[in-house]
Amino acid sequence: MIPDSDFYNQNGDLLSCRSLGKKLGISKSAASLLIRKFKARHSTFDDEYSLPGKVEESESVEAADETELLISNPVNAKRLFQSIDELRPKEPKKQFEVKMPKRAHRNIIILNDIHFPYHDEAILESVMHYIYDSQVDMVVLNGDTLDCEALSTFQDADRAPFGEELDLARSFIKQLTKIARHNNAGCEFVWIDGNHEARLEKYLVRQAPELLGLSVEGNKVLSIRNLMGLDELGWQYLSYSEFLALPGDLYIQHGHKVSKHSSSSVGNSMRDQGGSVIIGHVHRLGAFYVTNRLGTFRGFENGCLCKQPKYLPKDSANWQRGFCKVTYTDETTWHVQQAFIQDGKFMMDGKLYGA
Repeated sequence: MIPDSDFYNQNGDLLSCRSLGKKLGISKSAASLLIRKFKARHSTFDDEYSLPGKVEESESVEAADETELLISNPVNAKRLFQSIDELRPKEPKKQFEVKMPKRAHRNIIILNDIHFPYHDEAILESVMHYIYDSQVDMVVLNGDTLDCEALSTFQDADRAPFGEELDLARSFIKQLTKIARHNNAGCEFVWIDGNHEARLEKYLVRQAPELLGLSVEGNKVLSIRNLMGLDELGWQYLSYSEFLALPGDLYIQHGHKVSKHSSSSVGNSMRDQGGSVIIGHVHRLGAFYVTNRLGTFRGFENGCLCKQPKYLPKDSANWQRGFCKVTYTDETTWHVQQAFIQDGKFMMDGKLYGA
């Protein structure tokens, strides 16, 4: 931790990004992130610095230099993170922040890429069995719960009807809500859209833009949030451009880039987010660790829970089935346990499921 005194000059004024960078021997963009985190720790500064995911509009962030935050050698960083400009969103992403309850252990289950109607029924049944056996404080569906195949621009005469996907997914989350609350009535639920759910809005823009803004009492009628009935079920909804911020600088987002090898994609997401990240999207399992003078950062790719869809060549996908559990041992200390599902079976908490 850098001492607070390093952030001020001799007159007691807060240093600029450039001055702090020169003082610490780091880039201007790295100094910018340090100042934002410093301001977030002190209530005397503006509220805009309370969101760790926000970027100051006045700062021009040079992405190639910012990788120094994660990797001490900028040359290696540039080699690893090649698509920095493409990865950075045009606007700062929004976030939904969570404060964990105060008790011995708190558990969060994160599932993603179920892709109804290409879901694996046997695997989902085993995952539901595990959740039933567990004390769960939060369940996160981290994107691509729906495939939205009928809304895709890809032409296929044998597309699954969109209404069928919605029926399957609604039935699933109703069961999931009930099972997760079996051992904890206060369990929370978060739905995050993935790129496949984002197909709905793109479809409306192409085919029926006049219906895009149709709303009743301020709620969009033709939205995933409304069609899935998430508000009625008590689920927090986040769009594809948003992310879930958990204590201990852990961010949950669906993801939007795919690299060739396992763990490379989440490495890019870590650089983009500036912290530890769990993503879906890539349908692979992987872990990525970086330690530098700012601490240790961790990234996880969370696999998928679907079968290979018919529109891909048989056995051509480099995918792994799985999910993870995040356990908090205090208010900010967390640990990730990944479940690798092989032949429909996985081991979690010392018990074999799917046997």
